[in-house]
Amino acid sequence: MNRRVSKEETWYLQSLARRVKEISENPKWSEKIKLWVKLNRMEKTRPLVMFPPELWHELIPDDTLKVKDPLFRSIEKELRMRIYRDEYFRDDIVLTDVIYIPYVTQVSDWVDDRKRPYDRRPDHAACFHPCIHEVSDIDKMKLPQLTVDEEKSKENFGLAEEIFGGILTVEEGEPFTAASHQNIMGWGNSLIDIWCELRGLEQVMYDLYEEPAFTHEAMQILYEGRLKYLKEGIAQGIWRMNNNEYLVNGTATACGSNGHAFTDLLPEKEADRKVELKDLWGYCMAQEFTAVSPEMLEEFVLPYQQKLSALFGMNAYGCCEKMDAKYDAVARHIPNLRQVAVSAFSHIDIAAEKIGGRYVMSWKVNPTNVFHTFDIEKIREMISHGMEVSRGNPLIVELREAQTCCGHIERGISWVDICMDLARNYE
Repeated sequence: MNRRVSKEETWYLQSLARRVKEISENPKWSEKIKLWVKLNRMEKTRPLVMFPPELWHELIPDDTLKVKDPLFRSIEKELRMRIYRDEYFRDDIVLTDVIYIPYVTQVSDWVDDRKRPYDRRPDHAACFHPCIHEVSDIDKMKLPQLTVDEEKSKENFGLAEEIFGGILTVEEGEPFTAASHQNIMGWGNSLIDIWCELRGLEQVMYDLYEEPAFTHEAMQILYEGRLKYLKEGIAQGIWRMNNNEYLVNGTATACGSNGHAFTDLLPEKEADRKVELKDLWGYCMAQEFTAVSPEMLEEFVLPYQQKLSALFGMNAYGCCEKMDAKYDAVARHIPNLRQVAVSAFSHIDIAAEKIGGRYVMSWKVNPTNVFHTFDIEKIREMISHGMEVSRGNPLIVELREAQTCCGHIERGISWVDICMDLARNYE
């Protein structure tokens, strides 16, 4: 066997693959796919339930992984996540026998001295490290360049075929998602998150009043850089269809932190041609503008997101920002909009009134109420109320942003069961 993966590791990976294959053959997944397709067509379904936890580092710790090669170590974790999900989580997330082998790519950064404001540990916070200190520093910005290592990509795919071929469906490349090259390009087509990292969030707030022209100049540069990046991906043929089951690291979908992307309104898979942006789901958000007025969101952010979103066949919007006063502004600017986030900081009653059946509501329940103050009756009452006020509107109920289960993953499992039980009242 290839020196990158030992015989023992290969046998172990193949044993995981056989279990995933067995799981994927359950007919319930095709029924769930039909529900997602109906939901994304804005047709009547029961509320769909998702628990894609951000706490896999607790459920499957890195020190329990057995494979040394980084790529196949990540595949090991992906296979184990699917097995874990099937055993414990009875929600509407779909499991298949497909594994995606990403192209080996690199994207140059916006500025040479950029430092991202994140810690390596998911339960740690970190401060911003701005690199655009003065207005004149905008001259430091460069449009990122996307390059592909074709030789390494072929090697990875060939080895994956060698190990998993005949057991799993091995696909070359990954579906395009909001997390594609997130470290450089930010979260989808949002742009504002990158600018806040480069400039610093507090200074961005001041700039809205003191340097509005400068802010627009920066957003235009970011728009041009993102557009260039998207077109380079199309030209090099690395984007793959994303109206499917794909979960990034077991959490994010092609719709960002919203629901599954299954739809028959986009091509089912690429034909004998390169994927075009119009074939794909796009995604953007403006979490950094939670405390900024709808008027300023419309002035400084939405026009640039609008131009990018217009290139995509369908779009999802929103993440953790409070959207109560901004649904109308987003709807005015984002074309082909289909899924809209209702964060834990938003009010489901307002969302049901404002969205009014125009879009799928992706309602994110506060995980604190589950893993810190677990009260079954209060949880049942809250979920029941949300489903009732949303009656007639396509609804996804999600438990996201849980960075820790506080040693009580059984509470997340119970939350799923409560939601699934209540959802049956709306079939």
